[in-house]
Amino acid sequence: MMWEGKATFDAVTVEVLQEDPDQDTTMIQDKAGLLVEVCVIKGADGTDGAKITSQSWTLEDSDGNVQTPQQGGYEPAFPTDAQLSAGKCVRGFLTFDYVSAESDYADLVHEDSLGNRAVWQFH
Repeated sequence: MMWEGKATFDAVTVEVLQEDPDQDTTMIQDKAGLLVEVCVIKGADGTDGAKITSQSWTLEDSDGNVQTPQQGGYEPAFPTDAQLSAGKCVRGFLTFDYVSAESDYADLVHEDSLGNRAVWQFH
């Protein structure tokens, strides 16, 4: 499952990373763990930082089903809420239920409060 890719916006970068093969990540039955990283380039609206949240991410399948990340699951987990200053990054796993094999595709979507939107599609 290759979901890699990076999107750069005015205040942040969001990236879906390939899992490090040297990292010992235990697979969880019926769950998908996607490793993501968000870095703050500059504070939004003249502030010195940005609020980062796992709720900016969703997994959407071709049948119109939308999931938000689950608590627990893959570790280290992406934080539910974090305040980061410019130049800082946060990395962690988002945990979702597996998408049905009957779906044609699934989109991992990042959409923040500023209206920035990035989509990674898996077929």
